[in-house]
Amino acid sequence: MTTSERLIKAASHAAAAGAFFYLFQRFVLSQPQYDAAIFSTALALGAAGLSLYQTAPKR
Repeated sequence: MTTSERLIKAASHAAAAGAFFYLFQRFVLSQPQYDAAIFSTALALGAAGLSLYQTAPKR
């Protein structure tokens, strides 16, 4: 997998995780908008990092 493919996959994982966790925090758990945005951003970065880690070339 090329580097650009890895970055696209990581970005899509981050977008999906960020949207899911924002909506979950905001509407299911009824958290304030600021808290939901901060929490979802942190988890989106974690999802992107995990995606990059899992698609790293094996040595």
